[in-house]
Amino acid sequence: MKKLFFAALAAFTISFSANAQDEAKFSLDLRAGANFATTTAKAEQGATKTSRLGLNAGVYANYNVAPTFALQLGLVYSGKGYGEKMGSDKLNLTLEYLEIPLNAVYKIPAGNKVKVVINAGPYFALALGGKIKASTMGVDVSTDVKFGSDQDKIKGTDFGFNFGAGVEISDKFLVNLNYGLGLTNLSNDTSAGATKVNNRVFSVGVGYRLFSK
Repeated sequence: MKKLFFAALAAFTISFSANAQDEAKFSLDLRAGANFATTTAKAEQGATKTSRLGLNAGVYANYNVAPTFALQLGLVYSGKGYGEKMGSDKLNLTLEYLEIPLNAVYKIPAGNKVKVVINAGPYFALALGGKIKASTMGVDVSTDVKFGSDQDKIKGTDFGFNFGAGVEISDKFLVNLNYGLGLTNLSNDTSAGATKVNNRVFSVGVGYRLFSK
């Protein structure tokens, strides 16, 4: 699946470069918003899982294949993770990623310079860092997340799919909703009964088209 993603990424880059001097329409968007992140990890007995509020911000390059269809490549900072709460005790896992989404985008004219936008596609993400913060009986503890292949570490890459929808106004302003479905099991625990840990992220954002040609 990852090989297919990078093959599509290479094809997009070649297409972008080959058509840069033609009349094909390209645009560059700046976007930012909020992530409401969680994972498929099970909460400790008696605890309640909570979502983590994180930031997403990045740039997206669009290649308009047709008036209603485009290919989109992004470079995005994305804050993920999850939390747990049991009474006054809290646990928060923060994961920070550099994400590369590759989307197919379908645009539906809705009148008065408004378009409904639907997008879907794979993403690859590289972990930039992370922290585990715990608060128990008024004592706060924080430690850095360790990435790697050892059983007590978290995998440093993530792969999955994005599904989104939004509106585009006057070919300048963007409002979008997105759901990120992580397919990578971040846990290296292969013991019997081990829980898979996959990222799940619902995000909202706004954007501005920096230029188009």
